[in-house]
Amino acid sequence: MKRLLTFICLLSSLWGSTQSFPNPATLSTGQGAIGTLDPIWLVSPWYTTSPPNPIGLTYSPALINNNCAPGAWVNPAALPPPVNNGNWITGNNANCGSNTVDGYRYFRLTLNLPPDCNGNSVAVSGNYVLYLTGYVDNQITNVFVNGTPLGLSGGSFSNGAQLNMAIPGPWVTGVNYVDIQIYNIPNGGGNPYGLLLVANSTALANLDTDGDGVSDINDACPCQPATTANGCPPPITPNTTICLGDTASITVGATGSFSWNSGQTTSTISVSPATTTTYTCTVTYANGTQDVLSSTVSVNPSYNSTTNASICAGESYSFASNVYTQSGTYTIANQTINGCDSIATLVLTVNPTYNDTLYQSVCLGETFSFEGTNYSTSGIYNFLYTTSLGCDSLRVLNLTVLPTTSSTQTVVECGSYLWNGQTYTQSGAYTFITTNSVGCDSTAQLNLIIHPEYTIPIDTAICPGEIYSSNGLNFNQTGTYTIPLQTINGCDSMLQINLLVYPTTPIPQLSANQPECPGDLLELTANGIGAATVYWIGPANFQSTQPAVSIVATSNSVGTYSAYCIENGCTSGIATVTSSIAYPNDFDDREFPNVLTPNNDFINDYLDLKEIFQSCMKYELRILNRWGNLVYYQTNESAPFNGKNQDGMDLEEAVYFYSLQYEGNNKTGFFHVVR
Repeated sequence: MKRLLTFICLLSSLWGSTQSFPNPATLSTGQGAIGTLDPIWLVSPWYTTSPPNPIGLTYSPALINNNCAPGAWVNPAALPPPVNNGNWITGNNANCGSNTVDGYRYFRLTLNLPPDCNGNSVAVSGNYVLYLTGYVDNQITNVFVNGTPLGLSGGSFSNGAQLNMAIPGPWVTGVNYVDIQIYNIPNGGGNPYGLLLVANSTALANLDTDGDGVSDINDACPCQPATTANGCPPPITPNTTICLGDTASITVGATGSFSWNSGQTTSTISVSPATTTTYTCTVTYANGTQDVLSSTVSVNPSYNSTTNASICAGESYSFASNVYTQSGTYTIANQTINGCDSIATLVLTVNPTYNDTLYQSVCLGETFSFEGTNYSTSGIYNFLYTTSLGCDSLRVLNLTVLPTTSSTQTVVECGSYLWNGQTYTQSGAYTFITTNSVGCDSTAQLNLIIHPEYTIPIDTAICPGEIYSSNGLNFNQTGTYTIPLQTINGCDSMLQINLLVYPTTPIPQLSANQPECPGDLLELTANGIGAATVYWIGPANFQSTQPAVSIVATSNSVGTYSAYCIENGCTSGIATVTSSIAYPNDFDDREFPNVLTPNNDFINDYLDLKEIFQSCMKYELRILNRWGNLVYYQTNESAPFNGKNQDGMDLEEAVYFYSLQYEGNNKTGFFHVVR
């Protein structure tokens, strides 16, 4: 399979119905004005540790920035062709002193690749190779294609220290991501992450991917063989615009056979579409290669417009430099702004003028609006006006003013008052308007005084066994109670008591563990309290409101604890619980035993100091025979002495000496072993 060798390509345009590979000499970093955002390259945030995989990170446009290390960074203008207006790029928020910590970031180029170049799939690794030359501050640590690391690293920021890279993919059809991972070492100074990437002119100078005789470094269409100087397919007549009914000529500037989507087979075709149409031509050359070219013919319409106009009798109308005074239809030939023939038609109507009289009556105090003026007295009024069709006319108003009537009354009521079918609950002056015999307002005025009637709600609650008293009445059950009252104005009112008797507050169910030794935790627990708050009382002025409590067990902290609950302000009965320490004593509290009978009768077979002294104190017990030899050594962690020596052999009946050491004290004496 032929291997495809080309430069990094951003595919955003279409060739026919397929994507194309742009010229590699147009895609270096920083193609724009210094200080602006790069139109192609993106940049990730920076990371103080090795960053995650670049897929899924957030990117923003990189900044074109040559100014952070003048004299240290390689000068793009000093590089061999093609520099292609290439410049250094940094993070878009970088200034030359902002980065003082070692770290990483990615620079990203997005490729939109077609499925193949000259019939070879870009999805096969090595069929499509990118040759890049990179300058970096400080080092390229890896290169990723669609999130897959390639293990490429190296480079620096000075001339001759660049990293020449060959990136073979694998690629996918459509969108691909090339991510350059940069590691920056400011060494206490301040400089941003910088990248300058251009085509590897040495690697690309003698490559001709499409075999058209134009090297890839100069080929504007590296995957499309062509005989033109720039390596691209031949030209086609550009998109044109015609008027509806006109003819356009489209020409392909090439030698070969031609197949148009319109069915024609010549290099030049004539078309006359009714709507905007795209014409596509497949050109087949003598060597069997093909180009697919297209040109669009846009169609501007011709317009037939109609103007409807009207004038008053005696007036004239000007249309297309002609003057008309009679109703009728008139046709004029015109041309559109696009130069297309059109027909303009005038439909003219001559409207008449009018004279009329309006007879109208109003009630006293009212006005009648007539042609923008309000009238309130009887009379005849003339108005010269323009009709709805725009013609002068005369209107006459003959106005008559009719009389009105009125009455007033004052009423005092409790709560509410029904008047003319409406109930009123507020004091005030109210007006009721009806009509009299001549159809004018008959106004009744009501001056109303309303003394209020009250329903006073009282929401309250008590505990079980309590009594709520009001106005000489006592209540002790949940419910709603009403007490009739009367205001100073003699109006009935009502006191509404909404009483809630809270349920009996639960008595807590107490439990306590029995600590084995002083210093162990005494665990107190109150159950069955629901939403109530528990209140503990105990030895040494102990108090707590927690359901579960842990206390260090001492002689002062063990004993009887009591607790009660309060919920909604109501207090429960009191519960108690008692706890004690299982082994509270000191070795001074009891005497050391003087006889041991290890005969396996389960009586006095062991010397268990913890059980004997009821103590958890740490100790060391040494047992010696009559000659002073140590026969047994025992601590808290070892097994109790059972009449055997350290080797597990039975000791003979005899008198033995013991030494018991504990917390700085020593107890000594003798005891008998009797079998």
